[in-house]
Formats: sequence, structure tokens, C-alpha cells
Amino acid sequence: MNLVILRTDGTVIVKPNVEQPSLKELQNLVDGYIERVPCTYKSKKEVMIINEEGRLKSLPVNMYASDYYNGVIVGDAVILQGGDLK
Repeated sequence: MNLVILRTDGTVIVKPNVEQPSLKELQNLVDGYIERVPCTYKSKKEVMIINEEGRLKSLPVNMYASDYYNGVIVGDAVILQGGDLK
């Protein structure tokens, strides 16, 4: 699976061919509890992971993640591509 990290500062980190991250790893990447949101951009084998409490914590808008999702996303986001995404 590929892991794409979209940070609010505009940084994009691509980690190709990684094993599926654990819950704890995903929580660390988004700095809190996670929420899974569907991605409808080109592939059904993609999932975006965001901070579940991002709006409550007033996290900054993530422009790249928002464009990718076609809606407003706040805080750092992780996109999981491929693999066994149930």
C-alpha cells in the first residue's frame, strides 16, 4: 500500500510500498483520534484518515486534503492507497 501524508503547511510526503499502519501510527500522524472519510477521487481503493476532533480543536484548514476530498478538511491528513482497505 502507499501512504500519502498531507500536512496543513503544504508538505506532501509519499511513502510507497509500506505495510498497513497500525491504529496508533495513524493517530500519531493526525495528532489524535482518527476518522475515516471516503475518497472519491479516481480510485475506490483510497481512504483518507483525518483527526476526528479537528474542528473542535480549531485545527487549520488543509488545502491539499480539502481539494482531494472536495470538501473542507482540517488538520493533517493521511491517504491510504491500495492494499486491503476494508
